[in-house]
Amino acid sequence: MPKRINFKKITDFFGKLPEFLDKRAFLFFLVFLLISLILGSFLFYKYSILIDKEKPDVVIGAIKFNKQLYQEILEIQQIKEQQFEKTNLKEYPSLFKID
Repeated sequence: MPKRINFKKITDFFGKLPEFLDKRAFLFFLVFLLISLILGSFLFYKYSILIDKEKPDVVIGAIKFNKQLYQEILEIQQIKEQQFEKTNLKEYPSLFKID
């Protein structure tokens, strides 16, 4: 038979928690400060120092320019630009003008 959750114990715990934290506020401040310093140091080490130590992977080989793909992209861009220019030519009636 599975154990049932005793909500009375949970509510008592959270009811006494503010008083417990109030009596030991400075201690909790020091603990949270220490935790944040450790976490900050870890993140700084991971994203700053470790990155400098790693060598980037260099791909050896010539980069080839695909002219056909470039032309296709230019054509798509020109079509989109033409459609955008068509929207500037259309005149919309004023919604606030009273005739």
